[in-house]
Parts: sequence; C-alpha cells; structure tokens
Amino acid sequence: MKNFIGDNCFVIAEMGASHHQDFLTACDIVDAAVFAGADAVKVQMFKPDSLTAQSNEDMFVLQDGPWAGQTLWELYEKAYMPYEWVPALKERAEKAGLKFIASIYDVKTVAVAETMAVKAYKVSSYEAAEEDLLKRLGETQKPVFVSTGNLDWKQIRAVTQHIQKLALLKCTSRYPAPLDQMNLRTLLDMKRTFTPYVGLSDHTTGTVAAVMAVGMGARIIEKHIKIDNEGLDSSFAIMPEQFGAMVKIVRAAENSIGKVFYGGKSQIKRAVINGKSVRIVEKDHETADNKL
Repeated sequence: MKNFIGDNCFVIAEMGASHHQDFLTACDIVDAAVFAGADAVKVQMFKPDSLTAQSNEDMFVLQDGPWAGQTLWELYEKAYMPYEWVPALKERAEKAGLKFIASIYDVKTVAVAETMAVKAYKVSSYEAAEEDLLKRLGETQKPVFVSTGNLDWKQIRAVTQHIQKLALLKCTSRYPAPLDQMNLRTLLDMKRTFTPYVGLSDHTTGTVAAVMAVGMGARIIEKHIKIDNEGLDSSFAIMPEQFGAMVKIVRAAENSIGKVFYGGKSQIKRAVINGKSVRIVEKDHETADNKL
C-alpha cells in the first residue's frame, strides 16, 4: 500500500455522480482534480442491475436525504458511468500525474476493470461484507481501499483476512454526513487494531472533518469533487477551489504534526547575572529567518 500512496497524506478526488453522464464533464472533473492538487481521482464502476432491483416497493425507496422519494434503481440509473469511459479517463489522469482508482461493486466488474489495467480499487461499506468480492480483489494483489461505514468490528476484521494491500477508510454513511456523527476518534483505534493505513471517506459539507482526521492519524482523505451545483452529489461534494484549499490545509496540518519531540532552541534563556537569575538573549542564536 505504501508504494501506491507514498509517505504523505494521500488525497483522493471522488468523481461520484458529478459527471452527469456526460463524458466531457467527466474529463473536466479529472482536470479539476489536477488543479486542486489531489493525488488521485476515483470513479465508480457499476450498472444499476448489479446493485439493486427495479422495484417500487418500500424497501427500495429512499426515505430521507438529498435523494428522498427516489428508488435505488432510479438513483443508480442517473448516477452510473459507462465503462467505456474508464480507459480514457484513466489515461487522462495518469498523464497528469494522478493515480486512478475505481470503485468496484461485484465480481463481474472486477474482470472488466482488470482488462483496463486499473491499478487500485475501492469497496463501498455496503459491499465490504461480500466475501466473494473481497476474495477476488485480494487475488489481484492490488491496493484496495475499503470504507468501513456501518461495518462492525468483526466485519472489519474479516476484510483484513482477504485483502493484503489494504487501507481502511472511516466513513459515516449519511449524505450529507453531520459533523457530530463523524466519530473521528475511531481512526486512532482502527490504526492500532487493523492497519497503519487508515483514512477518511468524507461526506460532510465542508472540510473541517478532513483536516481533523489528519490529526487523528489519517493517511488518506477521500472527498467528492464537483464542477457545478447540478449533480446528484452536489449537497456534499465541493468545488475545485474549496478542494484545493482543503488540500493546502491538509498539507499544513500533517506538516505541523511532525514527530514526538521535547525541548528545542530558543532565542531567550535564563542565566545568572550578578548573582541573579534573569532572562537574556543569546547572540549566536540561529533564528528562523537565518535558516531561510
């Protein structure tokens, strides 16, 4: 996993449904991710019939959130991206220096993505308990990012048994996700218990959670990006300018964390002068300005 994400916090721009099923818009989102300073762009590879059934029964109708009243089928039919776009978007991202990641929801689509030489995968928390999918992704020996969502401790442990190059993303499965339900302290426990490669899949409306997650040990931040306010994800995705500002703050935050260190140089110290302990200024002190 380290070979894929590197040493610094790895920031993923999630395209989600912001492409509006328009290829040129999808290309623009890749370019926006580059502009914003992301490390990777992620797309979702699914077809509606791979996720749900075409039914109006209550069990298939969303009750709240930005998509309330729609059936799951209706939502996914509006959100899916043609697989034929993937090679071109992957090439566009990689030529610009971004890593390319695909969310995979079933075993059949893994085979499709493998023919396209996708180098890393993401699994939604809703599919993270599907043993056949985890096993197949593990067989690829590629990096896999798994959102924990509503998975319990035992289910997360099961994920670790199948995936070798694994990163776990703390996720609150609400759209948008309220800050008071983020429970970012969980990241510390995830890191101690499961893997050093933990992060946040952030569905909040702002960037506070992402920055705080870095302080809790997050090595990965995933955030939805958009280029207009018309998409299905618009209530929790952010514009490139805000995404770029988030990246800068994340970089500053991780830089400030540093290492465990006590003490340090100071221009002022105490010394005994004429029998009295007083503060003095060290003339040979190397100031921050001198180092620049």
